[in-house]
Amino acid sequence: MKTAAVLLGLSSSLSMAAPANVQRTELGTYPIDSSLVERLSILPAVCTGTTPLCCASDVLGNILSLNCVAPAATPITVLGFQAACLIDGGRLPRCCTLSVGGSALLCRAPGV
Repeated sequence: MKTAAVLLGLSSSLSMAAPANVQRTELGTYPIDSSLVERLSILPAVCTGTTPLCCASDVLGNILSLNCVAPAATPITVLGFQAACLIDGGRLPRCCTLSVGGSALLCRAPGV
């Protein structure tokens, strides 16, 4: 059941990331449909003011997280962020203030 929820969240994040009405111009740029931008702008940021990372473990509660990497795609929803980290080796999704060499400081779970 959890697997189905994770896959549903991941697929919804990926489908929201792909704009439906994109047209190629002569200069090679891809303008985004303004209605899509309006719809996405109402979503709250997953990690407001912090960096989204997928971490292997937490040490000292929410102070230090180890073996952290950036998710493969910028997370749009908390469920999509959790799914991306789960796929990346069963890591924990974290919103961290400072990241140095694979370790991250002052991390919290997304949506908290």
